[in-house]
Amino acid sequence: VASHFLFWQHNGDSPPAKKYLGQHPAKEWPVVDIVDPRTGKRLNRISGYMAPERMQEVLSRFLASHTWGNTGPDARLQDTIQGPASRRDTFRGATDTLDDGGRG
Repeated sequence: VASHFLFWQHNGDSPPAKKYLGQHPAKEWPVVDIVDPRTGKRLNRISGYMAPERMQEVLSRFLASHTWGNTGPDARLQDTIQGPASRRDTFRGATDTLDDGGRG
């Protein structure tokens, strides 16, 4: 999980957090958002406390079900043939709220 995500944390009153929350408002804390670094689109959100082991499981499941972070040979070949925008279809089905089947 750590090799696929950048964890960014700020106090909710800080200028960078206010800017972010202006684009992605949150109603419950803590909040973990998964944001596509290329588009700025929020792909998923996890709200409220989650035990570290459960968080790792949920994030691993997200990685397994999304190819947006794929930079392997197949992705580079597709980029060469069709351009990086051709992979935008991999975002279909992304949601703003993660249904993790009941957090614990």
